[in-house]
Formats: sequence, C-alpha cells, structure tokens
Amino acid sequence: MGEPTDETTTPAPATGSAGSGDEEIHPRGTFFLMVLFLMVIAAMWLWMYVLLWQRG
Repeated sequence: MGEPTDETTTPAPATGSAGSGDEEIHPRGTFFLMVLFLMVIAAMWLWMYVLLWQRG
C-alpha cells in the first residue's frame, strides 16, 4: 500500500530565491484594518459612555 501522499504534511522546499512564491506572508494591511476596527469600536464605546454620563 505505501504511505499516504497528503500534500498538507509534506513541507515545501525552501529555495530562498526571491519571487518563487515561498516567502513568508506579512499581513500588514490586515493587521492595520484590525487595529483600526478596534480603535473605532473603543471610540464608539467611549462616546456612548460620555453621552450617557452627561445625561446623568
């Protein structure tokens, strides 16, 4: 029978050449959007807190 040939368990060969597609991905845009989203949520909570605090 042999061993299973599952593509997910075999590591990709590390060539080290630029443009080969094996580079590590750096999700800078995704991280920036996540931080921006969290800041907007925090600002909305703060705004509602101040609004309700002023009303007494």
